[in-house]
Amino acid sequence: MTVGLNPPQSHDQTVRRLGWAGPLLLHFLPNDLPDDDHLKQALTAVSVAILFAFIAPVYALLIWLFETPPTIYYGLAVEAFVTAASSLILSRWGKARSASVALVIGGTIAVLVPFLREGSTSTAAGNFVIVIVMAALLLGWKGVLALGIPVALLLVMFQIAELRGWFHPAPHLMSGSVFALMQVTSLTVMLVIFDRVRVGLLRARKELEIKLREGHRLEAVGRLAGGIAHDFNNLLTVILANVELLIEAPDASHNTKEDALAIRSAAERAAALTKQLLAFSRQQRLEPAVFELGILLDDVEGMLRRVISETISLQTTRVPREVWLRADPGQVAQVVMNLAVNARDAMPDGGTLFISAMYVDSTVAPLPSSLPRGRYVRLSVRDTGIGMDASTRERAFEPFFTTKSSGTGLGLATVHGIIVQSGGAIRVSSQSGVGTEFEVFLPSASPPSGVPTKAAESPALPQPADIKGSSRTILLVEDNDQVRSSTARMLRGQGHHVLECTGADEALGYWRTDAGHIDLVLSDVIMPGVSGPALLAAMLQDGAVRVVFMSGYLDAALDSLPVGGFFIAKPFSARDLERKIHEALAAPSLARTMNDDGELAD
Repeated sequence: MTVGLNPPQSHDQTVRRLGWAGPLLLHFLPNDLPDDDHLKQALTAVSVAILFAFIAPVYALLIWLFETPPTIYYGLAVEAFVTAASSLILSRWGKARSASVALVIGGTIAVLVPFLREGSTSTAAGNFVIVIVMAALLLGWKGVLALGIPVALLLVMFQIAELRGWFHPAPHLMSGSVFALMQVTSLTVMLVIFDRVRVGLLRARKELEIKLREGHRLEAVGRLAGGIAHDFNNLLTVILANVELLIEAPDASHNTKEDALAIRSAAERAAALTKQLLAFSRQQRLEPAVFELGILLDDVEGMLRRVISETISLQTTRVPREVWLRADPGQVAQVVMNLAVNARDAMPDGGTLFISAMYVDSTVAPLPSSLPRGRYVRLSVRDTGIGMDASTRERAFEPFFTTKSSGTGLGLATVHGIIVQSGGAIRVSSQSGVGTEFEVFLPSASPPSGVPTKAAESPALPQPADIKGSSRTILLVEDNDQVRSSTARMLRGQGHHVLECTGADEALGYWRTDAGHIDLVLSDVIMPGVSGPALLAAMLQDGAVRVVFMSGYLDAALDSLPVGGFFIAKPFSARDLERKIHEALAAPSLARTMNDDGELAD
């Protein structure tokens, strides 16, 4: 999984590198642009086509004013304009090469007709230079050879024909000044355009390479962070399990329980840190839902007022209508909290914190280049604090980078990981002494019809009195000895009968021997040999199963978990485990509806 700042996935930013003409060129280019040389050809073709669409009527006006030529010359101006317009249409359809060929052919016709009329010694013959340069810019050396050799032969043949009296050219125009003006103007502008396109693409490619190198570096850090979080979560599971058993022990002294509570508090803080690491490395398990952002902001506002100081004014605004999006509500709330805390620390002497939400569309507003075109929800968190300089802005989302005297430096890296994993993007703008604004873009959604959302209505959690129940037989599958032993002690402390297994083979042996007496399977996801989902698929061949998966390494392997199976992330407390088991036992068991890939069929 890539981590950190994403390289651009569209060429809007590349086109804007061309300067003020970038937005104009963008209108004549398709949404999905090619890369490298093909993109250069497309941009050059559009630029040259726009140039000749402008030059054609100007040329017609100038020859009318100063030279009064035959009518055919006005027809050539119309032909050049039609060729340019056709090339722009072809470019918009994504046929850059066809547009380039059309320009070269149309330009050649516009030069050839007056040459055939006026001969090889006329100013018209010099205009072949324009189309040969055009062919070089648009089609490369092959285009130059394909056009230049026939033109050279044509010039020689007409020169011989004129000398021998086989061809009698028409009288030249009174003045060649308009031809000369068009030559100089066309050649100059085409060469400038080509150089601007070349420099713009080179600059964009260099920036992309820098971002790719940064992405690879952060990817390595992310993989390391994910691996550490996995191993650390297993250790924390053991610590929390034994600490809770110690706290609940009837013979434990008061001092012992106090020490155990301190250990649990430290372990819970460590568990929160591993969640930040997983969020940064985009290896957390998201639960996306369609919800109304305004309701979530109303809920978060109360917590924010307790977090920020009294010297900071909080202003939350949104458009009058509801703003719906699809994401994990809990993770979006964490994003808002992290950004608000960051803003609070940037306003030590007080100030104003602005939070707003609205819809944005790529057709009316520029979006981050990593996002495809479409409609998004824009969440803005802005402060009036000390701001950031350019170097700080560049490193804002790097893990472990912080300007504070204390802290982990994972706040903004965590925010970035959550947003990107949710299919969105984040943009920061700031100046020293002015303040900072973070803009979060997330995919929008249509409001559900009559379905309560997670932000509006949280599911009711079972109360302690509801969780306690009769003893059940639980098949525990965990390859880590310490985690398995601690989890088994938790389950036995809750009154359950536990069958401990170190792997899938042993678990299948228990299941096929006595499946009718096993009420629930509690299995790790990632194990040596056969994974948890593969174990479930084998069990379903013999009957229905109730299952709870557990893992401390939330990567792509969790995508194969079946719908209807329950999941609990490590580390977990005895109460969390008891609640999850209660939910799984109350739900229908999974039937044998697996597909060929070992996943539950719809």
